[in-house]
Amino acid sequence: GTVCTLVEDHTPGARVWGIAALICDGVDTSERERIMADLDYREKQYDKRLIMDVMDEDGSVIAPQAIVYLGTPACENWAGERPLDVIAANIASAHGPSGPNDEYLFRLCDAFRELGAAEKAEPELFHLEALVRSLQAQAAQDEGERGR
Repeated sequence: GTVCTLVEDHTPGARVWGIAALICDGVDTSERERIMADLDYREKQYDKRLIMDVMDEDGSVIAPQAIVYLGTPACENWAGERPLDVIAANIASAHGPSGPNDEYLFRLCDAFRELGAAEKAEPELFHLEALVRSLQAQAAQDEGERGR
């Protein structure tokens, strides 16, 4: 399958926008360890786990010492740069351990819209969404025509 992956970018001023989840202070140690084990399993396709501060738009730290997972070309699951139509074809039909790839993409796009942050997303994200929806609509139409 295919997922959206954070990658390193050493360009001055480079930013990534998203959501950070917080494990509440009141969670006991064993529950915190279980949550982290589940998260590490879910994010196992990434080969780099960093601790870094998460900041808001004005540069204020809002989540100090957050865990961030990155993919690099050294990762066995690294697919590299590919044309969007190739990525869309994969996402339209792939299922991974966490579920269908299209659902992941559609929920990510919806989250950016619901948070009013669509303009901060990479433009390719929404183009990819449109390509996947188009491929799925075409596949459904083709299936309907075969069923006649």
